[in-house]
Amino acid sequence: MRALQANLWAYGQKGDVGSIDGSFGSGVKTGLQNFQRNKGLPADGIAGSGTWNKMTYNVSIEVPGRSFTLSSSDSSTYYVFYGRNDNNRGLRYSVLYKSNNKAITEGTVFYD
Repeated sequence: MRALQANLWAYGQKGDVGSIDGSFGSGVKTGLQNFQRNKGLPADGIAGSGTWNKMTYNVSIEVPGRSFTLSSSDSSTYYVFYGRNDNNRGLRYSVLYKSNNKAITEGTVFYD
């Protein structure tokens, strides 16, 4: 859920999503529906494969198998960096300002 919330920030939906807390509330659903509508998808508020596929259009690989970023022109403010934890177990995220690369919020998407 945190990955979805962080990605929605990168697509300009921070105002609806609010904090990245891992909960699928009404704000996340609204932000998801806005994203879907903006990308020509059915705005059903369900993060299915079509929605995730549209989100990956703006992903660039940094270090294969270790990190990638999601940066969209839909947000002039934020982008998301994803990277493996130092012990290569799990995936962490950082939402950063585009202007200076300063982290705003970060956490773990999953730990395996």
